[in-house]
Amino acid sequence: MQVQALHIDRKQHFELAWRRQQMEEALLKAEEDGCCSVECVTELRSLRHLDRVIDSAASSVVVVAFYSRSCGTCKEMLKHYAGMCRDANGQQAGVRFLKHNIRDDFDDLTDVARLYGVRAVPCFVFFIGGAQMRRVSMMDSRQNPDAVRRLMGWQQGRLTDALREMLFRAAPSARR
Repeated sequence: MQVQALHIDRKQHFELAWRRQQMEEALLKAEEDGCCSVECVTELRSLRHLDRVIDSAASSVVVVAFYSRSCGTCKEMLKHYAGMCRDANGQQAGVRFLKHNIRDDFDDLTDVARLYGVRAVPCFVFFIGGAQMRRVSMMDSRQNPDAVRRLMGWQQGRLTDALREMLFRAAPSARR
């Protein structure tokens, strides 16, 4: 029996990692230059990206929608979420809307999903001033389509109510 050694080209590995980092920084800079992406909701790629968005948002509300590409309920909620984003931008509410796929290319949980303990989707996390203020998660009931329709209507209202509550908390008042 002959044993073969595995050869890892470290130089190539570091060059690829450096290129990926350069591309990510270029994408972050491009997002910072523009206020809103074409479809209004910005795709969150990493923890560093989330930190930058929260730091640039200062005391305004940041909403992160966690989803999975294979979840039909998530797709419906993201349509409603994009509509909320367009409405908030039209009213100049000062809310940043982000979305994040909890699964990476290897079907593992991403670092962001692990940090915030997201295992069931769709899930919405609200931040004000860098602190997590509220979390709205949806139950998954794929077995009964009628229940899903009722659930979607109820959850969309719940998400809208949570957003309003966070906006009122973040709004400046005369008492401060």
